[in-house]
Amino acid sequence: LNWVANLRRAGIHELMVGALDEGMTKICEEHGIPTLSIEANSIKNRGAANLRFDYSAYKRMAAMKVQFYSNILRLGFNVWACDADTAWMAHPAPFVNEYPMQYVDILTTTDCIDVEGDTKGGCWHVDHNTGLVYMRARQGVLDFTAAWKQKIETTRDVMIRDQAALNLLMREGFRSKEWEPPPDPQGRTKARPIYKAWNDRLKIARLPLRYFANGHTFFVQRMYARKEADGSDHPPPFALHMTYQYGDSSKFAYGKRQRMREARVWWVDPPSYFSEGRYLAVAPEGAALPIDTLPNSVTTAEAAGRFNKEDSHLRETLRDALGLATALNRTLVLPRMLCYCDNIWKEMKHCKVGGAFGMTLPFDCPADHILPLVGWFEQGVAFREPGFLTDPGLSP
Repeated sequence: LNWVANLRRAGIHELMVGALDEGMTKICEEHGIPTLSIEANSIKNRGAANLRFDYSAYKRMAAMKVQFYSNILRLGFNVWACDADTAWMAHPAPFVNEYPMQYVDILTTTDCIDVEGDTKGGCWHVDHNTGLVYMRARQGVLDFTAAWKQKIETTRDVMIRDQAALNLLMREGFRSKEWEPPPDPQGRTKARPIYKAWNDRLKIARLPLRYFANGHTFFVQRMYARKEADGSDHPPPFALHMTYQYGDSSKFAYGKRQRMREARVWWVDPPSYFSEGRYLAVAPEGAALPIDTLPNSVTTAEAAGRFNKEDSHLRETLRDALGLATALNRTLVLPRMLCYCDNIWKEMKHCKVGGAFGMTLPFDCPADHILPLVGWFEQGVAFREPGFLTDPGLSP
């Protein structure tokens, strides 16, 4: 429902939900959402409510998902294949219609976090991400989706699901030589480079990080809060994908929902979320220590030391605030939380990961970087996201 709510707010009404069970079909029908059923008997008896935690069922679901795309493509419709953890903010037609994108068969996002490098060349050393893919209804694409589904089903490795399978196929015969489109009659320059993949049977391009954000560029680098070179505001992205995050469990994707609440792209909380009870917030001057903007030359040890100092202060603040909120029967509004070091599973220098050395320390860190969200939610801790008291949904 939240995925649909974001689409509708962005003025995008050409949508279709692939329903994996009767419950999802019923919800879509009750809310007037176009839907097609996906035959999913093979995953009914899965071992986790969150499919990502049942690897075998997730692999079977991945094949069903690709078949769903194929069915729509055969009807002659171009397809934006989107995971439910994407949030659309604007209609993407202006980009996909730019020269020379009309020649591209498939456009993909990536897990690249290097915005500058992506702008220059497209981060072709980084894998494709299948959470957001644009496919045109062409025979070559139909042939590819058939091969894609077969790759998922016939590869014995349980981790070869839709994303890994797509990357394996795209690498077949891939050469890092740019395909040159016919000159544009209007003299426009190329929006993105185009390459041939899958043994020269497809023309592919990468959706730019500048307009299709991931969890790191949006929530950690905060690139959309920066000013452009001319001093103007950075344009909002067309879409945001909740990658590079933590805090999910086999029961529910708590971390993804928390990120969406923090970004104000979560629209399906009940009215009671904004109206029930009373709230307790920490004064901004008490929530964080005085800010130390760290130079780019800072060492990891220095940044980590400053991070630990801030973290210690925050935990003492949260301990006291939770105690007061509990005693006063109030709901705690999380304070601003500052991070002086990234939280990621890759090697870092200067407390920053490669590709994001230009980011500023500290940054406003998402809650899943600091808090054990699964425990907080499953133990019933009453809290709201930072900035909640300025949310337009709050009752006057």
